[in-house]
Amino acid sequence: MKSLKSVIQSANIILFLIFNPSIFFSQKISKEIALSYQIDGINVDRYGYIYEISYDNLFKKNKNNQIIYSYSNKNLGKISQVDVSNPLRPLLLYRDMGVICVLDNTLSQQEKNIDLNSLSLYQTNCIANSNFDNGIWLFDVDINEIIKIDIHSNITYRSGNLAVILPDFKGPIIRMEEYNKHLFAFTKNQIFEFDQFGSLVHTIPASASMGFIYDDDSYILYDGTYFLKYFKLDFKLDTLIKNSSYLKVVGELNEAVGFYKDLTKIQFLKFDF
Repeated sequence: MKSLKSVIQSANIILFLIFNPSIFFSQKISKEIALSYQIDGINVDRYGYIYEISYDNLFKKNKNNQIIYSYSNKNLGKISQVDVSNPLRPLLLYRDMGVICVLDNTLSQQEKNIDLNSLSLYQTNCIANSNFDNGIWLFDVDINEIIKIDIHSNITYRSGNLAVILPDFKGPIIRMEEYNKHLFAFTKNQIFEFDQFGSLVHTIPASASMGFIYDDDSYILYDGTYFLKYFKLDFKLDTLIKNSSYLKVVGELNEAVGFYKDLTKIQFLKFDF
């Protein structure tokens, strides 16, 4: 029979493994691509296509770093953001002009540009596709509100002043994403999860300013220094690994993309537990 001491040691090992998920975590680089010119922003869609912003130009590339489509509108100036959560409907935000441009998967313009100034929205700093109803989420700094518009540019939802309705709000919102009909709004040190109707579901008191990767029962957060795992059921946050190489990490667990801080290269990553 095992001694009491060996039983206790085995139990301690099991508890250590249970409460230290980083033991099982690994980050593997499956591919690396060097960037040959200066870019101002970058993103990747669920199919692995890369979208690069170079001032007023948008390039769509395959995994071999070949340009397959491009878009530019000199009249609108610098592109501030590209949202590719719906690869069939990329969205461009021209922050200085207060304009949203809707494209298709070949980067051809699909609809008339959305003039946010005509909606009295003068300081929109980030947008997100709403794949639930083809609407568009946006955050306006001036009024501190999350707003949703439909395909006809009608306002269908207004949150109200976030500083009033969210007691612990430490804004502004710097990024938004929609996943499984829920909107995730990010400040520097907080994540707010809303349902499809704009009601607050949950607040995560952590930074994912550089990356947020979705999984069924958890989220992977990246704050620019550490990868962390947040467990949805027990509201637990664990540190997985230190890595301060990336400006941004996007994608999914089975294939994410890390963009180097100096924007000289990107790495395709796989996370294993």
